[in-house]
Amino acid sequence: MIVAVMVLPFLGGWFGIPDKYLWLAMLYCTLLPTMGAATPVGVLRALDRFDLISWQGTTYPIARAVLAGIAFAAGAPFEIYVGIWFITDLGGDIYFWFLAWRELRRRGLLKGIRPTLRPTTLPGAWRFAIHVNLTSSLITAWGPIARLVVGGLLGPSAAALFRVASSLADSAQKPADFLSKAFYPEVVRMDLSTKHPWKLMLRSAAFSGMVASAAVLLLLVGGKSLVSLIFGDEFLGAYPVLMVLIIAPVIGIFSFPLPSMLYALDRPDAPLKARLIGTIVYFGLIAPLCWNFGIMGAAVAFVLAYASMGIVLALQVRAEYRRVRSKA
Repeated sequence: MIVAVMVLPFLGGWFGIPDKYLWLAMLYCTLLPTMGAATPVGVLRALDRFDLISWQGTTYPIARAVLAGIAFAAGAPFEIYVGIWFITDLGGDIYFWFLAWRELRRRGLLKGIRPTLRPTTLPGAWRFAIHVNLTSSLITAWGPIARLVVGGLLGPSAAALFRVASSLADSAQKPADFLSKAFYPEVVRMDLSTKHPWKLMLRSAAFSGMVASAAVLLLLVGGKSLVSLIFGDEFLGAYPVLMVLIIAPVIGIFSFPLPSMLYALDRPDAPLKARLIGTIVYFGLIAPLCWNFGIMGAAVAFVLAYASMGIVLALQVRAEYRRVRSKA
């Protein structure tokens, strides 16, 4: 948060943020500590309260949609929309913390929580926490940074088209995102030297692929109509970009169990390495592809980065499988 506030005055213009809105962007950065915190999610997953996670995941988008609709009908200025996003983001995060605290209190587990910088009862806790937090930070920043870079290289209109296409493409991966929240708590309880967790991994990926295939097919067949219906005819230029970006969620759908498997195998460094490689590939390709192919080049760079990340994850899981099975 502090770094973002410090660099915004210098980078805001490059990303197309007008000087009159710079204070809004700096204020929005105060959300970073709550947006990046995964503790309440971990608590609820560990306690098998996926219903509460799902409930929280639907309340703040609905509230945002209602408030944005009211603002649109009232002809509200841009600052009001930023305020709506700020309030709903902060409210959703605080609600998550409340749900986790309430569940811990209900089970009498609050008494056992003692903050410490020396977790002697959890060997490797610092290593795990650092790797997981770095990975989650990269995941959180992946989409927004991609759109900002596109805007910086090609202008605000290209960033808007890329945002529309990426929003629709991301919707196809939602089934895998929901399943991943339930997959890790299950697989971490299993004996990884047996075949059961590996079969669960393959079956989960196959099931997720079947469920999400319907969403992908819907976007392929009716993507142009959806863009026109939701965003308006002026955004139809996002449809060709969507046809390229749809490859990324397809990769994500079939590879969603891989990070959880690596965490369960006590390899928290592996997903971070994969994400870093994907980030390096993206930033290495984005500028030349944008300069030569415009917004389609940006979409190709994103897909290639996602594919490289998936390949690295698969290779690491394969190596771990051979290591574990050789000792069985």
